[in-house]
Amino acid sequence: MKHCFILTLFLSLFLYNVNSQEAFHSNPNNLSSNGENYFFHTVERGQTVYSISKMYDVTVDAIYHLNPGSEQSIQAGATLKIPQSKQKVIYHTIEPKETLYSVSRKYNIKGEDIVAANPGLSIQTFIIGRTIRIPLESMNTFSFPDSAREVQDHTNELLFKTPKVNKVNAINVAILLPFGTKEKMTPDNLQPKIVEYLEGFFLALDSLKKKGISVYLQVFDIGNSTQYLKPILQADDLKRSHLIIGGYYEEQIKLLADFSTQHKIPYIVPFTSKSDELLKSPYLFQINPPAGYLYTKTSKAFLEKYKNYNIIFLQEANADRADFVQTLKNDLTAENITYKTIMYSPKFPFELQSLLAIDRRNVLVPSSGKQETLLKILPAITPLSQRPEYNLSLFGYPEWHIYDLGDYTESLHALNTTIYSSFYVKNDAPETRNFNRKFLRWYGRLLNNSYPKFGVLGFDTGMFFIQLVNKYGTSFETNVNSFNYEGIQTNFYYQRVSNWGGFVNANVFFVNFNPDLSVTRDTK
Repeated sequence: MKHCFILTLFLSLFLYNVNSQEAFHSNPNNLSSNGENYFFHTVERGQTVYSISKMYDVTVDAIYHLNPGSEQSIQAGATLKIPQSKQKVIYHTIEPKETLYSVSRKYNIKGEDIVAANPGLSIQTFIIGRTIRIPLESMNTFSFPDSAREVQDHTNELLFKTPKVNKVNAINVAILLPFGTKEKMTPDNLQPKIVEYLEGFFLALDSLKKKGISVYLQVFDIGNSTQYLKPILQADDLKRSHLIIGGYYEEQIKLLADFSTQHKIPYIVPFTSKSDELLKSPYLFQINPPAGYLYTKTSKAFLEKYKNYNIIFLQEANADRADFVQTLKNDLTAENITYKTIMYSPKFPFELQSLLAIDRRNVLVPSSGKQETLLKILPAITPLSQRPEYNLSLFGYPEWHIYDLGDYTESLHALNTTIYSSFYVKNDAPETRNFNRKFLRWYGRLLNNSYPKFGVLGFDTGMFFIQLVNKYGTSFETNVNSFNYEGIQTNFYYQRVSNWGGFVNANVFFVNFNPDLSVTRDTK
């Protein structure tokens, strides 16, 4: 309890001091259809038409117009025509035999200007089919000598450069979140979670102090809008931050993303999985992955684990995980793996029994992750798990592990259930027990039973990113996956979403409820 005053102390550290280019230069490689300029985009796993539209700042309807059939579905590896929009950049799709030098010559632009417009550009990402941004304001501003081998070599070598590591002795961290001291929280249950996140972060600072890492922390209550955030961003102290964490609502995240881009400060989005800023802010690191990325990586891991099983989908009228199920079905079809589908009805147990194989293992995948769905199907399928000839397993969803299942808790183990999740706390792990004891000692209470656990999320965030800055400085993006940290609740494995966009945490766990009543967590 002696540390309970810390929240009030840090919340008192608030700092309040209280011509777009319209010309459009055509791409020498632009293709056109009915007078519309376009380029090609190769669809990557996890991308949707919506995310692609946000990546290129065009409308979904414009993509539909150029790509009949994309309204129904798009597949990884397919190419889409994307309209060139009249803005500050145009987009170039890398073609066979092209080099950074040859692209720079096409647009009469320095290679340095292309690299600056594409922070993720490197020899690994300058590949055929990938897209890069060409800044319009820099086009036609550089003349290349006809015979200048040194210019060519210098330009191409830019792809091999890595940021210089600037060690940081005392790390300046700013946390900007709606803590509820400025106005009533919306929703009302948000404040305890946000406060718990900060409390977990404080525990990380205590652990880092014992490692000899010094941190100067500023905490700001930014309310439910941008009213309090805007004056905070004008303070000079914030510009000297080495790490910015926060933003809960999209309009807050946008302002913070713009600020981090302007001042080249790594920016961590801890909660939301749905921010569009991920697609266009190069210094943004999103902890909670968008559904599309999570589904596609989970689907790949599912195929590796269950490709030799008899796979059965349970279809319900209220299928809240229809998108995930469709992703699974598309990938199964692409790999020529057969599956079966059964509709839920009063005859479900009997109809399911007729679909089960006796010559190989079976796995059932419901189309809903809701608690009522799980409580409805467990009584029906648990008796089948007791019949060895069926060897039946269950595959399900992240929130299952926090449901109160009453007498059917052990059924998850009897069915050898596996769930996918970006977050999972191993309750019996020594590091978890130590964290829980310390949290109780500091704050006099237990963690809230939520998904994810916000206090643990705050701890993992602080431990991972502050140690990254300590080791690699603020330009840690090229080393973000070199630092090995196994979190209490989540691991961190970051992928940049485009040559100019931010980083998404692609970590996925398979959590296994084993028949011996143990629970194991495998990283995929």
